[in-house]
Amino acid sequence: MKTYNEMLRVLPVNIHRIALYEIPDPNLDVEFPDPRAGCGDSLAVDDPDEFQHELGLGGVGETRRISSMRRNKLHALQNENKTLTSPDFDSIREVTGYVLIARVDQDRVPTNSSHHPWTHPNGEQRQKVRIVGGANRDLRELGLSSLQEIMKGHIVFVDNPKLCHVEDSVDWFDILANNVTQSVRMDNSEQWNIKRQCPACSPSCEKPGDVAYCWGASSSSCQKRTKSTCASHCHPGRCFGKGAQECCHRECAAGCFGPKPTECLACRKFDHLGACLQNCPSSKEYDQETMTWKEKASQSKLAYGNICVDKCPDNMLQDDGACVRECSDGKIAKNNSNICTLCDGPCPKICRGFSKNNDQLRRNGHGFNFITGLNLQNFINCTIIEGDLVIMSQTFTEMMEFNQDPSKNRLHPPVHPTELEQLSTIREITGYFRLDATHPDLRSLSFLRNLEFIHGRTLDEKFALIIIISKFLTSLGLDLLKRINGGGVLIVENRQLCFANTVSWQRLGVSGSRLSPVVVRNNKLDEVCRVDGDTCHSECSSDGCWGKNATQCVSCTNFRLDKTCINSCKEQPNYFDAGGKVCQRCHAQCEGGCSGPSADDCTDCLNAREGQTCVATCGSWKYKDEQKNCRQCSALCLSCTGTGSFVGEGGYPHDLSFLRNLEVIHGWKLDECTCDKQVDEDSHHRLSFKFSSGRHSRHSSLNDVLKRALVSASESAIREPPGLVRQDGKQLAA
Repeated sequence: MKTYNEMLRVLPVNIHRIALYEIPDPNLDVEFPDPRAGCGDSLAVDDPDEFQHELGLGGVGETRRISSMRRNKLHALQNENKTLTSPDFDSIREVTGYVLIARVDQDRVPTNSSHHPWTHPNGEQRQKVRIVGGANRDLRELGLSSLQEIMKGHIVFVDNPKLCHVEDSVDWFDILANNVTQSVRMDNSEQWNIKRQCPACSPSCEKPGDVAYCWGASSSSCQKRTKSTCASHCHPGRCFGKGAQECCHRECAAGCFGPKPTECLACRKFDHLGACLQNCPSSKEYDQETMTWKEKASQSKLAYGNICVDKCPDNMLQDDGACVRECSDGKIAKNNSNICTLCDGPCPKICRGFSKNNDQLRRNGHGFNFITGLNLQNFINCTIIEGDLVIMSQTFTEMMEFNQDPSKNRLHPPVHPTELEQLSTIREITGYFRLDATHPDLRSLSFLRNLEFIHGRTLDEKFALIIIISKFLTSLGLDLLKRINGGGVLIVENRQLCFANTVSWQRLGVSGSRLSPVVVRNNKLDEVCRVDGDTCHSECSSDGCWGKNATQCVSCTNFRLDKTCINSCKEQPNYFDAGGKVCQRCHAQCEGGCSGPSADDCTDCLNAREGQTCVATCGSWKYKDEQKNCRQCSALCLSCTGTGSFVGEGGYPHDLSFLRNLEVIHGWKLDECTCDKQVDEDSHHRLSFKFSSGRHSRHSSLNDVLKRALVSASESAIREPPGLVRQDGKQLAA
């Protein structure tokens, strides 16, 4: 899946890959393709960033996507190293980014489209140039006869010595959406003694004054103006005629064929079921009577680029009514959901990954667009990589980063593969992962053993997982990888690599289609892997594995215990079959196994059993018998160690043996010691004691007895009861 706003470099000739799209009817149940399946960054001409630098325009940054609007089906066209000629450009209706025309070796750009192309300001607006033409030494005619609006950015033509019609015979101010903030720069001076011979416009072209407007000499090259010819009250919009009632709807772009929002050639903001709207239908509606918001989910749509859809593609996120590449601050997509929700407390650590966009790279502070010994520290303790993760051969070498300010030059030391362990906390990569590196100690990708999701919101060519030319790599080690949500898999030329061929990539979401290809070849031969013993563990299912251990299965034949595939849950103490081939640990109070997750499901109890439930300790007024069952104390006791109503083992648990010495001190014999539930004036429970001496007897509270005992404590060997008096002996404890 590909974002609707993905950017594409547009070159009219010798393009390595170009994607042409038609936007489906949002009501149709269709799958959004991945434009990156046809959009490559490897061009058969010089880098456009470098070319624009030559023109003094600065780097363009991210590439832009070409698309067509309001059609009934969706398709992608891939052209490998092919010069694009008609009808390839006939279906181009809209460019969401910029158009770069550079070093064309033909005399005409083949754009005889009957549609009405326009450029739309989607995406980030760092680069203000929307059409750039330069160093086209043989180009004579641009051929953009259907171009009717450029919504944002400037127009620059530099060093096109033979190019005709763009300077004098095109009304650029009719094309520009805002003549104040947008500008046109022309510098196509004649060089190398080239004399420009430009034919006149066709007599059939509009000629409001002395100047006719056209893109070429033929009658089909006349410029179609839709703003300069309008009635004054249509301003700043467009029109479909000169009459007062022939204004386009305010949400139209590029023109229209009627006054309704359903009669626009293109939409200024959003296209919803063929109607141009300022916003996609919201999921909420304000109730004026109750003065509250009401949900109307059945009518709501999500903004996806400049169209309204029912749901976001799998590799995009849903946030506040739109499909986005990353959640807004304070939100996160949980449990592989593509819906952004508020974090519970601090969000997991999200780190900026790499990007082919130079501006983004500078903001991230990585220096290079791959791991180095200096930027590796930026990924410590990261959970989510927002962007791409790239390891190149240069990762393992020393690199010098040069900047315009020499004082900011930085030395990036080499990385040793063991240092990549710092990446082991990563669980998600929103873009792609690429390994294009070799090192004698790089034998596995186990440093990414906790990686669960590769979302593929940005791709390298059409791939989300790329592992190439790593000649010492023996296993992948991506033990927890569950899903690749967008893009394909490319694993080639890794001569020692086993196991990659065993993986069921379709189970991970990679269909193997043209838009989501699986290319696994020229790795270690399967039969050699088997001879060397590099095969999946016997507990792994036919879905394959990431290595030879039972912890490296894509899925299990029988059961999974934590990260390990096992034959049966019963083989492990204190685990049970929780369903779905998963073994789950019994409750912490269980011993000897269980039948379920609760403390009521234990086979036996670790500490004590209260009825049918295993507990850590027995409750108040209870004691634990020899079978670990909790039993009720005597009704006379507040707590106990047995059923008796006496003080001591089996009765009241405190050590009051010193009371036996009272007979020695005072001649009193302890006849009876019972614990009861009487409450004194201070609402404290108390113990009653009965002492006898000859024919007399008396009852005393515990405090009275203790006081009497302490009076003579220094005169005898009576042991002081710990915890009942202060250390100085002056005051009894409560």
